[in-house]
Amino acid sequence: MKMNMSGEWTEVAPMFETRTYISNSCCVMEGMIYVCGGFDVRSMSHRRRHDRLKCVERYDPSLNRWERIPDMNQMRSDAAAASAGGKLYVSGGFNGNEVLQTVEVYSLATNSWTEVASLPSPRSGHCMLLYNPYTMIVLGGFNGDDRLTSVCTWKIGHLSWSEDEPPMRSKRSNFSACFFDDKLVVAGGYSVSSTIAGVEQFDGTEWTDMPDLPTNRSAMKIIVLPDFRDFAMTKLGTEETRKKWLEQEKRITIEKSGASQRNRNIDEHHPQRHIP
Repeated sequence: MKMNMSGEWTEVAPMFETRTYISNSCCVMEGMIYVCGGFDVRSMSHRRRHDRLKCVERYDPSLNRWERIPDMNQMRSDAAAASAGGKLYVSGGFNGNEVLQTVEVYSLATNSWTEVASLPSPRSGHCMLLYNPYTMIVLGGFNGDDRLTSVCTWKIGHLSWSEDEPPMRSKRSNFSACFFDDKLVVAGGYSVSSTIAGVEQFDGTEWTDMPDLPTNRSAMKIIVLPDFRDFAMTKLGTEETRKKWLEQEKRITIEKSGASQRNRNIDEHHPQRHIP
């Protein structure tokens, strides 16, 4: 399904495979949507309760068409995926019997998968994002016994991962993460014994709490809209949202106007900037 800015949902072409447990193993690379692994619930009826998928598909929005690419080396659901430099990285997950710590990468140039440095420890239901142009970051997850707060990073191409970053404040798996205003934001997920609504952000030095989600939830996705103003002013935005946005826009305009006037006054009266 896709939604336009008018608030209308429309159905797009279906994937080849029925799959679930893929909330964090989907990502965008060069305008295509990639979906990696997962679990086909239909296997439950065939007594293959532990089978996970290794197949990968990509969606071309311009053609409304899915296509298969080579399978991953390992079956995995609840994995995490991220892209960088024409390569798709998939880490961790669950193969039906054990939690994985392996990481593999798909190259557009060679149309093939290869294994790279494994995670420091097994985890599934975690998040992985491109932290900077040369570094991947992995957060939280489930190691088979407990939900995790740990955070690890990997300089792409290096032989090992580092666990030098501060841990999150709350244990969580099957949550969502994204970057917003130069901060890393994590939301929701499953914690010690239930789903949670907690949200926290990382500024590169420390984690701080943010307002909770309206409801507890896990296995969801948070995204950043490219232009919130367009969203707020459509019928998708509530009257309160539109009012707040207009007030904020007015305030910004006034502040900019005031700043411009102050700058003119400074220029006119500053001895070194005075123009006779």
